[in-house]
Amino acid sequence: MAKRLTQRGNGASGALPGDLVWPHVCRRYQSCVLEYRRSLAKCRRRLSRTAVHDLRVAIRRLLACVELLRAAGGRDPGVRRQLKEQLAVLGALRDTQVQLRIVRSDAERAREMEPLVEQLRRLRKRRARAAERELAQGGAARRLEGFAPGPAPGGERAVIRLREFIERRLRRAAGSLAALSSGARLGPLARHRARVRLRKLHLILEALRPVWHGDRDGRLSRSLSACQGVIGQVHDRELLLRRIGRLVSEGRLSGEAARALNEQMETEKAGRMKACRPLILRARARSRACA
Repeated sequence: MAKRLTQRGNGASGALPGDLVWPHVCRRYQSCVLEYRRSLAKCRRRLSRTAVHDLRVAIRRLLACVELLRAAGGRDPGVRRQLKEQLAVLGALRDTQVQLRIVRSDAERAREMEPLVEQLRRLRKRRARAAERELAQGGAARRLEGFAPGPAPGGERAVIRLREFIERRLRRAAGSLAALSSGARLGPLARHRARVRLRKLHLILEALRPVWHGDRDGRLSRSLSACQGVIGQVHDRELLLRRIGRLVSEGRLSGEAARALNEQMETEKAGRMKACRPLILRARARSRACA
């Protein structure tokens, strides 16, 4: 692994790896800032499912770049707290949007599910207002506009720091993949935490792909992305099942009316968990190859 963060052959005599890695990280950071600002403007105009999804992806990519700046020992714009707060309110809104789409997709049970649909509509409205307030603050955008990463923080030392950072992330992801593939029944929270680790590593590898030779073809990154995406679909259905359970326990939705939807969600969960297993094994094999 020690030689994987290296310069690509350019014939430059005596050039340190950091001479190529740091400029790449800076360019990637600037590209992610531009993506974030464009997605933020779209969300401020209209909080559609697509706009919310795109902004969440842009925020995560930007956070990955900020992590790389910090890991290399460089300056960072100090926006992690604001971006994570935006991510939190957008995530809550997105969960409601997805749940509404799932419930509405079954026209046959539309009347029986009306109490659930009405609750989700009200919740979506409240969460949309919360997201609008958070996105209107503009503190993160102002900080990003006035920030530049600056010169390389030490050339070869920056590369060593980044290598150690990636190795830590690889170890965490490997542990998560081992737990997911062990056959033990992980609870929803443990599975979600594993998914977050896989997603973070995917975004870091995506950002470093041209200069980190451990995943030159992007196969590990794509495997991690596919794996955490399917686990995310399981998570969506678990959230909906919990919401249905609360409505039934409160007497606002009959157990008979909820039974068919519950069975459908459980079947879809099982199907996605089965589909996820080969993805987990593939990602685990590729992570070992990069270790």
